[in-house]
Amino acid sequence: MRDFNEQFVFRRVVCELVDVFAWAVVLGGAALAFVGFKDGGFYGQLLGWLYGGMNELAQLGYVEAEPSISARLFGAVPGGIVMGFGLFTMMMAHQAKSTLDIAAVARGMFESARLKESMTKVGRDEASVGRASDRASGV
Repeated sequence: MRDFNEQFVFRRVVCELVDVFAWAVVLGGAALAFVGFKDGGFYGQLLGWLYGGMNELAQLGYVEAEPSISARLFGAVPGGIVMGFGLFTMMMAHQAKSTLDIAAVARGMFESARLKESMTKVGRDEASVGRASDRASGV
């Protein structure tokens, strides 16, 4: 049986490219989540823009100088969603690659079974097969 990694080469390359793209999406999502957590995301930026900056309001005692933890968590949610899409894409690429591996191994097993079957039929006639079965049954 041939090495199963040598079959479906183009499809394997496509799976690897999708996997690399998925890693890029995961890393981009992680960066987006980090930035969203650091700044409080859109909610934190909106408060700063509407009220002229968080530090000025903090000096007046209206808000905290930093965005609250809930604003930070809400700011990190879009990055987490993007990371989830990247991880799902990566999982699908690995599943496709394992399906190709299973198909290649099954193909090799069927080829070896077909070859073995054709080799057992070569040089035998019906009479010799019949006598062997009679000896096996004890007749």
